[in-house]
Amino acid sequence: MRQLALVSALLIPTLVGAKANDALPREFGCIAQDEISNDMHSSELARIMRACATEQRYDDAVQVYYIYSSYGLRDQQRVRDESALWY
Repeated sequence: MRQLALVSALLIPTLVGAKANDALPREFGCIAQDEISNDMHSSELARIMRACATEQRYDDAVQVYYIYSSYGLRDQQRVRDESALWY
């Protein structure tokens, strides 16, 4: 019973305050590579890339794809679980 109380006490603040990465409030549309900053999340970069492709700005979409891929590679290298790798 103590273990359940401990686990609950540890998880409740995390669950209440947690926000999904895909629920980030910022929307950018299609922006050029020089407007991208290092505080952007990979899910934001994916939306930017999709917006550029939709607007047929393929050069910008490819440049954002390169940046987005480097974020994915960094995340992949941080993961120790082989089943989480996407190659």
